[in-house]
Amino acid sequence: MIPDSLCHPDRFRLTRQRHLNALAWRPQGWIPLGIIVNNPANTGGLTYDRWLEAEPFFELQAAILRDTLTVGIT
Repeated sequence: MIPDSLCHPDRFRLTRQRHLNALAWRPQGWIPLGIIVNNPANTGGLTYDRWLEAEPFFELQAAILRDTLTVGIT
């Protein structure tokens, strides 16, 4: 699961607004960029034949999200 320490609602709202501005062609000084971080140490072990199983796939996606959020606050 994603720790509460990585939940930053104000940052999420700002990011959402920046994306909406970009999609509406509103000038804002920068283009929002989404970067997905995948630390292999946290996401290894999911074999191809288990990709369609809900629980291991969810755990993989949660690990990627956790890694991405961790990088976003450093």
